[in-house]
Amino acid sequence: MDLFTREQYTAFNGAEPPAGWREATPADVRAAAGNEHPHCVFISSPCKGASGLLSEKLSRTPKYQALNELTLRCVWLMCEAWKDDPVELIVFENVLRLQTRGRHLLDQIGQILRHYGYAVNETTHDCGEIGELAQSRKRFLLVARHTAKAPAFLYEPEKRRLQGVGTLLGRMSLPGEEATGPMHRIPSLQWKTWVRLAFVEAGSD
Repeated sequence: MDLFTREQYTAFNGAEPPAGWREATPADVRAAAGNEHPHCVFISSPCKGASGLLSEKLSRTPKYQALNELTLRCVWLMCEAWKDDPVELIVFENVLRLQTRGRHLLDQIGQILRHYGYAVNETTHDCGEIGELAQSRKRFLLVARHTAKAPAFLYEPEKRRLQGVGTLLGRMSLPGEEATGPMHRIPSLQWKTWVRLAFVEAGSD
């Protein structure tokens, strides 16, 4: 069983699928959920085709276009699986570049969701600002709520200031202290490695 259609499988793998291979159906999706009705579905389809780590030229090849099309396929399968009792909230997360490299797919996803009765909003968020972390991680986010089943608007969480790495590490015990436990011990590095680390200038590591 595969989330790919036969055509997408062939485009991605450069060969026909093996004997016994078949496309996943909405019934398969329901079965994978234990035939229970979810109130919220989170989708994070493969992002390699829309990643900045892949060149623009490669991203346009049939192989990576097929991979990007899984975004559309996942949404359609999910909507069909529970079309008689729609999921209240859908959260779709991916890399920022999907907004440009996968614009045609996002437009189709919006059309599908609206057809099934959803209000759709595309936005971006930074996990670091939401969680008040010491790391900035910006992501594309599409949210959809079924207007008949979830009439209340969705509100974005409050943005918080990013923490400095030193601020977070300063609150922790030093490695090797008994209170930290066995997972937070000083690594056995050679003295030359410690010296090299000591000479790394702040901000350049």
